[in-house]
Amino acid sequence: MSIPYFYEPSIVAGQTNFTLNEISSKHCVQVLRMQENQRVDITNGMGYLFEATILSVHKKNTLVQIQSEKFIAAPSQKNYFRYWTSKKSYQIRMAIRKSNGDGRLRNHAAFMRAYFI
Repeated sequence: MSIPYFYEPSIVAGQTNFTLNEISSKHCVQVLRMQENQRVDITNGMGYLFEATILSVHKKNTLVQIQSEKFIAAPSQKNYFRYWTSKKSYQIRMAIRKSNGDGRLRNHAAFMRAYFI
């Protein structure tokens, strides 16, 4: 089984213990059925990856002990998708409009990068 990966924006470097939020705790206990002394990975979305083990299991607040932390730098190269007008450009515009929900072509370039990379 692969090691579960949780996103916790409030975790910072240098901590030894951390309590998962209610949503992550519930998923960890009820869905994944994890027990004490099992390993989990936690990220804060800022480049840090924390390897931790579960100390106490509870569906509202699971306590983990951080074993190690790594900083992973963002890649320096950015990938972009370039497209040109063709007979499918209408279909692409319609897909963008449907994804926004309000019919406007807002964030057109960001959608193209995220959708086609």
